Amino acid sequence: MANRIMRFGEGLRGSCQFWYARFNELNDMIKQIGPDGLIFFTFSAADLHWPELHQLMPSNSNRETSAKRHHQNIVDNSHIADWFFHKRFEIFFNDVLKKQWDLEDWWFRFKWQHHGSVHVHGIGKRKNAPTIEWKHMKEDENKMNEIIQYLDSLVTTINPGLDMPVPERHPCQKKSNELNDDQQDYIDLINKLQRHTRCSPAYCLCINREGQQHQEICLGVI
Repeated sequence: MANRIMRFGEGLRGSCQFWYARFNELNDMIKQIGPDGLIFFTFSAADLHWPELHQLMPSNSNRETSAKRHHQNIVDNSHIADWFFHKRFEIFFNDVLKKQWDLEDWWFRFKWQHHGSVHVHGIGKRKNAPTIEWKHMKEDENKMNEIIQYLDSLVTTINPGLDMPVPERHPCQKKSNELNDDQQDYIDLINKLQRHTRCSPAYCLCINREGQQHQEICLGVI
């Protein structure tokens, strides 16, 4: 009887049995396609800021609404917020990520936080990705440089406007016709979202192996 119940539970979305079955599917997929060229991605919804989303809300008006009203919109109309995020991610994934990363396979799932906001986690398999094997790389300088260039093309920690002020207006509140898709948009975004709001020596400074703090290195922007 217990085995029958466990098997039946696989079809119940959200149950432990359902997600355990999805876990096994993902695990088998990675074993089949191999670990080379796998990219993990995660995207969250700026659902309190997107003007296009709140224009779809029943309580929408032509005037600007407050952050409290936006939050209540999400609470009262979570189905609209979820649909909007799903459609936005679908377009971005198909039109940008699949082409930019040259993906041949992928897997992702949507999750919800306790207060209702949706986000998505997933992996993608890149075509013609180099094989990363440390034993061979450390003996072949050309292979090592190839891997370094490959990883540098995927992972960056550059802020070209480190000393520029944090924008007062949230960048996600801009409408599509206000975006220039240039470096300044990028600078405003990371300075607003990727900067510590309260820096302190205990939190922002690096500590070396000898236990000494590097005063000149602050991780205030990540």
